[in-house]
Amino acid sequence: MSQLRPLNEDLQKTANEELNEVPKRTAEYLRDFRTWIEQQPHLHANTDDQFLVAFLRGCKYSLEKAKAKIDTYYTLKSKYPAIFNETNVDRERFREIFRTGAYLYLPTPLHDNGPRILILNGGLHPADKYSMEEVLAVGHVLQDILMLEDDYALVNGLVMIGDFNAVTLSHVLQMTPILTKKWITYSYEAMPMRIKSNHVFRAPKVFDTLYNLAKPMLSLKQQKRLFIHNNKLESLTQHVPLKYLPKEYGGDNGSIPEIIDEWDKKLDQYRDYFKKSSEWGTDEKLRIGKIKDYDNIFGAEANTHHEMFTVKCLSENLQKVAIEELNEIPSRVDEDIENLRNWILKQPHLKTRTDDQFLLIFLRGCKFSLEKAKSKIDRFYTLKTKHPELFTTQTMDEKTVYEILKLDTFVSLPIPLNGDGPRIQYIRFGAYPADKYTFTQVISIYHTSQELAAREDDYSVVNGYIQLLDTSALTYSHVMQITPLIVKKMITFVEDAVPTRLRAMHCVNTSPVYDKLFNMIKHVLPERFQQRLYVHSTLNSLLEHIPQEYLPRELSGKNGSLEELHHQGYKRFLDYQNYLKDDLNYRNIESLRTHALLDYDELFGVDGTFRKLDID
Repeated sequence: MSQLRPLNEDLQKTANEELNEVPKRTAEYLRDFRTWIEQQPHLHANTDDQFLVAFLRGCKYSLEKAKAKIDTYYTLKSKYPAIFNETNVDRERFREIFRTGAYLYLPTPLHDNGPRILILNGGLHPADKYSMEEVLAVGHVLQDILMLEDDYALVNGLVMIGDFNAVTLSHVLQMTPILTKKWITYSYEAMPMRIKSNHVFRAPKVFDTLYNLAKPMLSLKQQKRLFIHNNKLESLTQHVPLKYLPKEYGGDNGSIPEIIDEWDKKLDQYRDYFKKSSEWGTDEKLRIGKIKDYDNIFGAEANTHHEMFTVKCLSENLQKVAIEELNEIPSRVDEDIENLRNWILKQPHLKTRTDDQFLLIFLRGCKFSLEKAKSKIDRFYTLKTKHPELFTTQTMDEKTVYEILKLDTFVSLPIPLNGDGPRIQYIRFGAYPADKYTFTQVISIYHTSQELAAREDDYSVVNGYIQLLDTSALTYSHVMQITPLIVKKMITFVEDAVPTRLRAMHCVNTSPVYDKLFNMIKHVLPERFQQRLYVHSTLNSLLEHIPQEYLPRELSGKNGSLEELHHQGYKRFLDYQNYLKDDLNYRNIESLRTHALLDYDELFGVDGTFRKLDID
C-alpha cells in the first residue's frame, strides 16, 4: 500500500463531478476493492493505492465495474503475455521499437488541463524485422507507466491521434483480425484510462483495409468518437489546436526527440516495476466462477456445440450490398440465425458449428433463403465427412500442412476489386514440387483456408470472390495428379456446399500444359462454371476485367506481392490452431439421417473410373 498522490484543484473538481469521486470515502473504496482482490484465489494483483485508484476512477467509482476491469486486465496479461505483459524493458528489440517514436505522449495535455494526447505513429518499424505483437507490447508498457503517474490521463482520459503516413501494405498485413480484436478489447475493456476521441490522420489508401476491419469491432459510442482527417491538418486542428501538437507538426508541444528521450528515462526508472509485474496475473485453475472465453471472442476456437458468437458488424457499404443483393434485413438477422440453429439441432445426423457468425455466413451465401441454407450446411458437412482428404486437413500431418502453406501457392490480395467489391485470390496453379506433394493435399489446404477466411473476410462473404489462376508453374507432373473425378468433387463442393460465391475465374500465363489439362477436364465442368471461366492470352485481356491496380505485383499490379503477403495462409492456420483441432468434432453421422440427400457416390462414381489419361 502507498499514499495517494493528491490531485491539483482542477483535476479534483473534475474527479468529483465527472468520476463520482468523494475524497473522504476514497480510502473506504480502496479498502473494499483490495479486500475483494485478496479474496479471489485466481487473482494476483498489484494492490498499491495509486494502482487501484486508477481502476476506480476509470470506472467512475463503480466497484463492480472496477472488479471486472482489473480481472480482465490481468486475465489478458496472463493469457497473451507477448502482447500485454512485457517484463523486460531493457531488451534491445524493445528499446529499438520504442526509439522509432511509434508512441508519443505529449507533455502538455489538451487545453493545458484536459486529456493527455497520444500520437500513435503507425508504420515506423521495419515490418520485415519486427512483428506487430512486439510493437503493441511496447505501447502497452508505456500505457502502464501512464496509468501509474499521469493524473491528467486518469481523470480526463486520452485523445489519440493515429498518424499513419508511414504505413505500408506489409504493416497492414501484420495487423490480423484476431490481433486487432485483442488490441481493441484490451484498450476498452482492460485499461482504466478512457479514450475520449480517436483521430486518423495522413492515412494512405492501403490503410482502408485495416480501418474497415477495425471499425465494425468498435461500439457505436466508440465509432462516434472516431474522426477521419485524411491529409488535412486544418481538419485535425479543429479538434486539437495546433499549439498542442509537436514542433514537427508546426506546434509547440515538445519535439519528437525530446519526448523520446524523456520516456527513455522513464523506462529506466520503471525497470524494477516491470520485473516485479511478472508476479502478477491470473491462475485460471483457481478461478471460482466463469470468465469470458477469450479464445471464442477472438475467433480462435469454439469449444461447445451451442456456443454463441457476437456477429461482426458490416461496414456501411457492405451492409447496403447485403440488404439490396442478399435480402438481408438487419432487424431480422437474429431471428434468421436462431431459426437455422433450431433446425440444425433437430437433425440427429448433423453435428455442426452453430455459432452466430458461422450460421450467418451460410445465410448470406444463400441470400437468406432458409431452405437453401439448410441444404448447403448439410452438404458442407456431408462432403467434409465423406471426403476429408479433399475438404479438410485431418488426413495430413501438421508438418506437411505447414510446409505447403509456406509455399504461398494461394493468397488473398489485400484490396478487393474496385476497392469494395469481391475478394481477389491469387492462385499459383502448380507452384509446388509434384514429386513431394499431391494436388489433393494442396487443394485440401485451400478449402480449409477458405473456411477460415470466411470467418474474417466480409468482402468474400457479401460480394464473393474471384480466382486469379496463374498457370506458369504448371507441369505435366502436376496434370497427372489432377483427375476429372477430383475436379468434379471440387466443383460440387464449391457449388453445393461452400457458402461464399465464386464470381469468376481468370487464367493467365497459360501454356500447352494448361490446354491439355482443360481438354481433359472440360467434360465435367458445368456450363455455368464454364461461363465464369476466362482464359487470357495477354495482360491487356485480363485488364478488361480487373484493373491493373488490383492485380498483384507479380502481374504488374499494385495490390500486394508474394513478398509482402509472405506466409499469409501459414499465419492464419497458426491463429486458428485450436479452431482446427476442434473442427474434428463436427461431422455428419449418416446412419442417423432421417431424410435422403443427393447420392454423392452415384454422382462421383468410383476412383477407378478414370484410369488412364492421354497427355501426350
